Amino acid sequence: MNKGRIINNKKLTITLFCFLFFISIIFTIIQTGFILKNDYDKSIQQVNKSITQIKNTRIESLSIAIWQLDNSQLKIIIDNILKLPGITYIEIRENNTNIVKKGKKKKKYVIEKTFDLVYKNIENNKLGTLYVQGSYENSINNIYDEMIKKILIETIKVFSITFILIFIVQKLIIRHLGDMANYALNFDYKKLSIPLKLNKKADKKNPDSIDIVVDAINIMRKNLISDMKQQAKDKTNLELTNSKLEEEIRIRTKIELDALAQKERIVKQYNTIVKLTLDEKFFNKSFKEGIYFLLKECTKTLDVDRVSFWIFEGKDKLRCTYRYLSEKDLHIDENKLIKTSKLTKFISYIKKYRILDAYDVYTDQRTIEYNQDDMKKAGIKSMLDVSINFHDDMYGIIGFDTIKQNKMWTQDEISFVSRISDQISSLLLINEWKKAKEEITDLNNGLELTVETRTKELKENLKNLKLAQTQLVESEKMASLGNLVAGVAHEINTPVGISLTGITHFQHITTELKKLYDDNNLSQDEFEKYIKTSYEISDSVYKSLTRAAQLIRSFKQVAVDQSNEQLRNFNIKEYIEEVLLSLHNRIKKTKHNINIYCDKNLNIQSYPGAFSQILTNFIMNSLIHGFKNDKEGNIEIYVTQVDNNIEIIYKDNGKGINKTNLKKIFDPFFTTNRKGGGSGLGLNIVYNIVINRLHGKIKATSQINKGITFTITFPLKST
Repeated sequence: MNKGRIINNKKLTITLFCFLFFISIIFTIIQTGFILKNDYDKSIQQVNKSITQIKNTRIESLSIAIWQLDNSQLKIIIDNILKLPGITYIEIRENNTNIVKKGKKKKKYVIEKTFDLVYKNIENNKLGTLYVQGSYENSINNIYDEMIKKILIETIKVFSITFILIFIVQKLIIRHLGDMANYALNFDYKKLSIPLKLNKKADKKNPDSIDIVVDAINIMRKNLISDMKQQAKDKTNLELTNSKLEEEIRIRTKIELDALAQKERIVKQYNTIVKLTLDEKFFNKSFKEGIYFLLKECTKTLDVDRVSFWIFEGKDKLRCTYRYLSEKDLHIDENKLIKTSKLTKFISYIKKYRILDAYDVYTDQRTIEYNQDDMKKAGIKSMLDVSINFHDDMYGIIGFDTIKQNKMWTQDEISFVSRISDQISSLLLINEWKKAKEEITDLNNGLELTVETRTKELKENLKNLKLAQTQLVESEKMASLGNLVAGVAHEINTPVGISLTGITHFQHITTELKKLYDDNNLSQDEFEKYIKTSYEISDSVYKSLTRAAQLIRSFKQVAVDQSNEQLRNFNIKEYIEEVLLSLHNRIKKTKHNINIYCDKNLNIQSYPGAFSQILTNFIMNSLIHGFKNDKEGNIEIYVTQVDNNIEIIYKDNGKGINKTNLKKIFDPFFTTNRKGGGSGLGLNIVYNIVINRLHGKIKATSQINKGITFTITFPLKST
C-alpha cells in the first residue's frame, strides 16, 4: 500500500452519474412507449369508429340519393363522409364500374371496408357497392413527432435532476468517503494518536452513517493502542509461561515413555497375530497342538504367568481342558469341571461384554463368585478373561492370570485377546473343515470306481445321442423339403388344371367352327363369337401357365437351396417372396397377413438355403403355435443393413411364449407340442444355422398374448 496516496473521487461521481442517468432514460423511454402505444390504439379506434358511423348512418342515405339520381344530395353526403376523422377516400361502384371516386387513396396505415348499397323497397334492389378507406398515417406521424419531443424534454429533465442529485451526493457523501479512504491508506501505527476528522458537523445525538463509520474507525484506532499495550504485558507473562512449559515438557516426556512402552506392546502383539495368522504350520497342526502353541505365544506377548482354556459342556458345565504355566514352560492337560450355576454373574457378564478385566480378583464383584481359597492357593492376583464364539454361540473362555503382582490391563491388551479369541474360532472352524475333508476323501475313494464305470457308459450314450441328433436334424430338413414339395405340387395343380380345361374347351369350339366352315354355314356373328371366346381362353391359359412356371421356378430355386449349402449372391427381398410363394399353399388357407419391409435393391452374399430354412421355420411356428386358435394374425419381416451386417427382425402377434419356456426354445428336442408331432429341433436348427453357418447372433423376446420377436444379425458377406 502506497502511503500519501490521494483517492480520486471523480471516477465514483461519474460512475454514479452515468448509472442514474441511464436508468432514468430507460424508465422515460418505457413510460413514453406506453403513452404512444395508447395514442396509437386510439387512432385506430377513431378510424374504425368513423367507418362504423358510415355503415350505420350514411349507407341508407347514399342508396336513396343514387336511386333518385339526386347528384347534389349525393355530393353533400360524400363530402360529409370525407369530413369524418380518418376517412381519406371513398369509391362507389356499379356493376364493377366506378361511378364516383373522391378523396386521396393511401398506401400505408389504412383500414378498408366495402358495403353493399341497397335501396329498400319491395324488391330490395342492389344499386352497387361503397368502398371506404380510412387512414391513421397522420396520427402515426404526429405520434413520431410527439415521441421525439417527449424524449428530448424528458432527457433534459432527467439530466438536470441527475446532475443536481449527484452534486448533493458529492457534497454530502462522496467527498467524505474520499477523506476516510485517504485516512485508511495513510494509516501508520506510529501516528495512532491522530484521530480521523471530517469537514462536517457531527450530530452526537442523532449521528448519520458517515459519523458512525468515523466513530468506528476511531474506536478501532483506540483498540489498537490498547492491544499494543496489552502485547507488552503479554510478553512479560510469556516469560513466566515458558518456565511452566518446561515443567510440562518433563511430564510429557514421561507420557511419551509410556507411549513408547505401549508401542512396543502393540508391535509385539501385532507380530504375534501375524505369526498366528500366516504360519501354515499352526493351521496344519491338530487342534490340541494348535491350542498349545497359541497359549504359549499369548503368555509371552501379554507377560502373564498362566493361561487356561475352558470349554462349555452343555449349558450347566464349564470344563478346563488345557493350561500353560510360563515360569515352568509347562503344558498341562486338565479336567477340572465347574458348574455354571456357581458363576452366574461372571458368565452373564462374559456373554454380554465378551471380555472381563479384573485388577484384583478378590475385590472385583465380577469375580467374587470364584472360590477364594483355590485362587489364593494358586496365587492369582489379576485376571483377563475373553469368550470364544463358534457358530454364533459361546464355545468357551480363555483366562489369562498374573501370580507375581497385580496388573492394570491396557486397552491394547484387551483388543489383543479379542483378536486371539477370533483366531481360536478360526482354528475351530479349520478343525471342523479337516474332519469334513477326511470324510469327503473317504467317500470320494469309494466313489471313484463307480464314477469311472458310469463315465464309460455316459461317453458311449453321448456318442449314440449325437448320432441320433444328427439323424433327426437331417430328417427335419427332409421333412421340411417334403412339405415344400407337397405344397408346391398342390399349388401347381390349380393353374395346370385351369389350362387343361381351357385348351379342351378351345379344341371343342374350334372343331364346331370347322364343321360350320366346311358346310359353308359359318356366319359373321358365329366367327366373331369364336374370336372373342378364343381370346378369353388363350388369356386364361397364358395366365395359368405363367403362374405354374413362376411356382416351378421358385420351387426349383428354394428346393435346390435347401438341399445344398452353396454360397451365392442373391436379392434378399426377391428371395423372401420366393420362399413365401413356396409356402403359399399353407398360408392361403388362413386369413393371416405377412408384410415384408426390405429395400428392393439389397443384395447379399450368403447361403440362401440357410436363409430359406430359417424363414420357413419361423413362419410354420407362427402358423402352428403362435396363431393356433386365432382366425387372423399379422407377421412382419424387417430386413435392414446396419454397417457391414444384415439385421432381420421377425415379429408375429400370436399367443407368445412364457419366460420359463423362452429360455429353452433353442434347446434341442424342446417342444410344447409333443402330442401334435413337434420334434423340438426346428428352432435348434435355426440357432445352429445362425451361429455356425452365418456366424451371426440370434435373440428372442416375447410376452404372453403379445407375440414373439426374433432378431438375427449376421455379416453382409459370408465366407
